[in-house]
Amino acid sequence: MNKIWYFIFIFCCFLTGCGGGGGSGGSNPNQQALVTTAGSSVILPISSASQFEVSGGVPPYRVANRDQAIAVGAISGKILTIGAVSAGSTSLLVLDNSGASISINVQVGSSIPLYTTAASSVTIGVGDAASRTFTIGGGGAPYTVQGSANEVARVEMIGGTQWKVTGITIGTTTVKIRDAAGTEVQVAVSVGAPELRVSPTDLKLFPGITAVVKISGGQPPYRIAGGIPAAVDARISSTQPDELIIVGKLASELELSVADATGQLQKVTVKVEIGQATFGFSPSSLSVSENDNQNINLTIFGAAAGEICLFTSDSRYLKPAGAACRVASGAGLPVVVETGTLGSRCVNSDTEVTITAVDSARAVGTATIKILDNGVGCGAESFAISPSALTLNAAATVGQAVVTGGSGTYLVSSANPAAVTVVAAGSVVTVTRVAAAAANPVAVTVRDSRDPSRSLTLNVTVN
Repeated sequence: MNKIWYFIFIFCCFLTGCGGGGGSGGSNPNQQALVTTAGSSVILPISSASQFEVSGGVPPYRVANRDQAIAVGAISGKILTIGAVSAGSTSLLVLDNSGASISINVQVGSSIPLYTTAASSVTIGVGDAASRTFTIGGGGAPYTVQGSANEVARVEMIGGTQWKVTGITIGTTTVKIRDAAGTEVQVAVSVGAPELRVSPTDLKLFPGITAVVKISGGQPPYRIAGGIPAAVDARISSTQPDELIIVGKLASELELSVADATGQLQKVTVKVEIGQATFGFSPSSLSVSENDNQNINLTIFGAAAGEICLFTSDSRYLKPAGAACRVASGAGLPVVVETGTLGSRCVNSDTEVTITAVDSARAVGTATIKILDNGVGCGAESFAISPSALTLNAAATVGQAVVTGGSGTYLVSSANPAAVTVVAAGSVVTVTRVAAAAANPVAVTVRDSRDPSRSLTLNVTVN
């Protein structure tokens, strides 16, 4: 059907002598040239439509579509509507009654090339805990991913703009990311032993008080490497083989090393303080990595019998699990601290969160948890938009920018919707001109949906 329309159009041009926008031979020299606010090219997201005005020439106007499988143009009076069907490039002609014509190039998809936030080569560990998730943008959605060795790694799409890779066994595979136009980006994935981790990495406790250190990654079974100093008792739990149990005995500051079956080592710094608080947490001070989402195990000791209530200084990152208030018997009360409302512990810099307990006698105990910013691999430290400024006019009505970092889902708003509108699809922000702005630039604000306090500004000049 598309080819039939194309040949009909060529035949019509042959009969009428299609011109190049300035009118055909013999036209009225005082007649205005055929023009359209679409300009010579437009960029449209898939399944969207934009309207433009046609003027000049000799009405009535008509449109000839070259490839309706990509884009379709239609005219009603002076209004030209172009609808985007599928990713790709095509063109259409706007013609007037004298045979003058204007060619408009239509790009359906993104003006930004297909990309993924993964590097060209990635190394991951084995198992779900070591899986990695990346974002896809640019090109033209929908996107697909495919791995070359399913026995090495499982590759899958998550939603419309993210993909996940999970290591199954040690080896290599190639991940191919494609957009609707068939454009392809490849990522080389190596699956090896995951990094051995401990949480917390350092802690402070009193003699006689137990602390639990969670172990993850590496290759089980885990063990304590080297000797155990006399200042503590330490062992790998027989019922929970991913837990290191430490009991303080003598005042001291020391290091314990945890090893996996492959020989990877991680150290835990332990400080045993003299004396015993009447009411407090064990450990009372500890540090965890921003990449570690494991629950943190604390113990409250010395609290008065009765109800005890727990609070956090920053629920975005860490919060006590379970009910806010619970009953303490006077013996040790276990407390689990879990990841907060953001769903991750990614921070922009080292961040301290205080867990506070208030017992029935209104005594107060606190534990300070420091979340360490490792500077790479978490996403919170990089939150940016590129480009940071755009210019729109009657000939270029649509512009796009790419957001990197953050949670991967964003909230967008325009300071002047009468001049420019904005939508976000994955990491791509698309702005569309409505009318010239009385005051430029128009600020478009992009916020991280999981942490709206983090925002970016895209300055759009609308002429």
